[in-house]
Amino acid sequence: MKKILVTALLLFALLLPFGALADSDAVIMDYTKDMSIQENGDILVDETLTYRFTDDVNGITRVIDQYKSDGIADFSASIIENGVPHTFVYSNNAEKGDKYRLTRSGDTELEYRLYLPMRYGDTAVYHYSYRIIGAGIRYPDIAFLKYALLEGEWELDIDRLTVNLRLPAPVPASECSLEIEARHADSATFVYDESTGVYTITAQGIPDENLIGARLYFPAEYMAAAKLGGSEPYLDTLLAQEAAQAEHARKMNEAAQRSLWFFPLLLALFIVCYFRCDRDSERLVSPGDVRGEIPDDVPPSELSLLLPYHVAVGAREMSAVLMDLCSRGYVSMTAEGDASDKVKDSMITLTRTGKEGALKDYEARTIRHIFDVLAEGEDSITLKQMKKRAETCASQASSYNADMTKMLTEHMKTHGWFEGGYTRSAPLKYITGAVLLLASALYITLTAVSENMIALLPFLPCLFLGIYTFFMRKRTPEGSAELVKWLGLKEWLGRNAAQEDDSAVKPADWERMLVYAGVLLDNQDDVAKRAGNALKTFAASGYYGYNDYALLYLITRPGGTRCYSGINKAVSAAVSSSSGSSVSHSGGYGGGGGGGGTF
Repeated sequence: MKKILVTALLLFALLLPFGALADSDAVIMDYTKDMSIQENGDILVDETLTYRFTDDVNGITRVIDQYKSDGIADFSASIIENGVPHTFVYSNNAEKGDKYRLTRSGDTELEYRLYLPMRYGDTAVYHYSYRIIGAGIRYPDIAFLKYALLEGEWELDIDRLTVNLRLPAPVPASECSLEIEARHADSATFVYDESTGVYTITAQGIPDENLIGARLYFPAEYMAAAKLGGSEPYLDTLLAQEAAQAEHARKMNEAAQRSLWFFPLLLALFIVCYFRCDRDSERLVSPGDVRGEIPDDVPPSELSLLLPYHVAVGAREMSAVLMDLCSRGYVSMTAEGDASDKVKDSMITLTRTGKEGALKDYEARTIRHIFDVLAEGEDSITLKQMKKRAETCASQASSYNADMTKMLTEHMKTHGWFEGGYTRSAPLKYITGAVLLLASALYITLTAVSENMIALLPFLPCLFLGIYTFFMRKRTPEGSAELVKWLGLKEWLGRNAAQEDDSAVKPADWERMLVYAGVLLDNQDDVAKRAGNALKTFAASGYYGYNDYALLYLITRPGGTRCYSGINKAVSAAVSSSSGSSVSHSGGYGGGGGGGGTF
């Protein structure tokens, strides 16, 4: 279980970046944006975007966030097709397949939908124009503007961006200042033409969900009609704030680099914890050759929790309980049809036999769940009915799972196979796990605040090792010796049939080993095939009949070598409950968010 958990988390982390690419239906090859700052602080915007579509879409979106402005006005959109301009017309009820229709929704964040079907491989040039009201602010000494040249919510990659930012009038270069914030673009530069008062900003290779922002100031008299931001001079305050932010960023960057020196200490702590709380004293002992003999009569559900990486009760253990009850005769498993019929779930029936005998509490609980709950008090039920009725018994399944976990855990403690009971070990395990998880949180925080990706290097190891640490458990010498014996059976079961004389194993032992194979191996099919061939040999000799071993009889039917593991999976599904969760996320940029995509 531990190995599977760590592997799954690693694969999730590796595949997560690709999930963001799945919804990209187009690429913006060229984006030209003309922004003219007015004397009253408004900005007139004209945009020309060239799209290349990588999938069939109903249209495109343009999202504009009104944050840090007094609103968006005069929005219009058009497209040129075959040399003919088409203007998009506002509509309240546009739908899929419409052409040249435009809808608007949203309040703070306005989403414009431009309806025009496009096909894979098409290219199209769209044009937008609109007014950003009150984006510029005037102080006694400077006119100040902080706005997104490229909003951070674009869902599409942008190959090339060109922004022409025009001041209200030509301003001497010594009296104006522009700073660009570019995140993850291949390049971002700007030049200023003093004679025209135009900044030209260019950026290349901008991934989706990225932002290019601008901070601009120039003398206040050039934007005399803009709204006032305050009665005090602002330039010294602005420069002091930027200097403080730069100093903070420098310190955070240094902290991110210094934090790497603590990583070896964290690894040393984990290694000490591993040898103290997880490494068995006889872990390296090779399993012996048991030649198909079952070592001891340990119930398969309890044996499962002795094995490496199995640290919690799950569907495998619950399925093993039922298969064990079938093998011991407390529950019978029969299949309808003759030997030529392929076995299906609807043909396999479980029946409560009423056999008397001492049952463990979790075994009796399993029988009650199947027949009293799933079978609604009847003494028989098919596998198909079990799976169907399990869908309406989620609460009972949850109760059953909780009871099974508690009961099996108590039984595991009685074996004395693990130090400190079943899963609990030295306090060092919990301290180490908490320290590693705290360190991973600090590393990801340093990455976020410093934007120095070097702190990500120890983040993932600390996260995965911290999770692994909480699942550590150490076997006693008795537990290690018991494990070695069962690993010997696992090794034998996993061998190729040609390596062994399977006819030397009695049918009764084959039936029991198939029950254990569901716990020891991930795939029972190969073992079932070996057992089925051996049973055919026994039946041909006349010493044993198929009906003497009902479970083995199933695997001699057409498709029967896959039937045993299929039964295990069906039973697991019927006695387990599932749940799901959903997450949501949001983001933005101070100074204008928004973006666009397809639909």
